[in-house]
Amino acid sequence: MGFFDRFSSKPPSKDDFAKLVMDRIHQAGEKNKIVYEPEEFRLRGEGKQTAALYLANAYQEYCTAPDDVREKVLKHWVRNWFSVLKEAPEEFEDAKHDLMPVARSRWHFESTALQGEVEGGVPTSWLCRSAKLPPLCSAKLPCYLERRRGLPSSK
Repeated sequence: MGFFDRFSSKPPSKDDFAKLVMDRIHQAGEKNKIVYEPEEFRLRGEGKQTAALYLANAYQEYCTAPDDVREKVLKHWVRNWFSVLKEAPEEFEDAKHDLMPVARSRWHFESTALQGEVEGGVPTSWLCRSAKLPPLCSAKLPCYLERRRGLPSSK
């Protein structure tokens, strides 16, 4: 992004936006290296406690915001990056202002677990196990996770 580009309302390219967000995250205090993955359009931190930020929503919000609001949008997404460092409050009263109900499909949780497994992270299928739900595989879909773990397929 050139010097004069900052004064126009033309949105940056995706790569320029990713660099802008990375710079702002580092300015806000991130010490670990941040990797930009253009094929996923996400930022991923490297280190002991890492964060990942998918940039599609941030980019859309930034590009559609009026010029005088864009800085506020950036600050929101930079704060989002550091949310993994924030401990969950002990009391509901301390947390209720941050809560927002969201309806998600079952596939959202299964795909997140699958992605964590493929990328070598900790799978998040604990959510379905803790709710005592049958795996999504029972819906006649091949189950990659069951095969990986050597569990019998549920058909």
